[in-house]
Amino acid sequence: MKLDKERWIKVPTGKVVAELRESCKEPIKKGFSNYVGFEHIEPENLNLKSFGDLNDGVTFSKTFKKGDVLFGKIRAYLKKVAVAPIDGICSGDILVLRTKDEGTLSQTLLPYYFQTQSFLNKAIGTSIGTTLPRTKWQHLAKHEISIPPHDDQKRLVSLFD
Repeated sequence: MKLDKERWIKVPTGKVVAELRESCKEPIKKGFSNYVGFEHIEPENLNLKSFGDLNDGVTFSKTFKKGDVLFGKIRAYLKKVAVAPIDGICSGDILVLRTKDEGTLSQTLLPYYFQTQSFLNKAIGTSIGTTLPRTKWQHLAKHEISIPPHDDQKRLVSLFD
């Protein structure tokens, strides 16, 4: 596959990606039954294979929608990135990320950016703490990414899938 990188634009991640911080009080009453905890995201696997049961008493309230990217902000070196297969609730130690404009950056390409070594290096380099080092979106949003034209994005996703 030949890509013309001269047509790509370089922008800070935060210009094209939004961190979502929506929450839901009483998620069980709103129809949610499962949650995603940090432990449910497998390293280097975009597919979620397990969930927790909200009836177990967890108090998570952050919401996500099907297709959102879930990025584990604790111990970024573990490379915990997943695509949400359902609408749900997740831990506060997970960043919920969504492209701001599908015309600029496809949501289906987004998880692959968060798996690149340069992005992970930024996450690791901006992490604070010793036992459970955490990164923050405000730091990650500054990381510059190169965005190809939309037709190249589709080709890249089909190659990666």
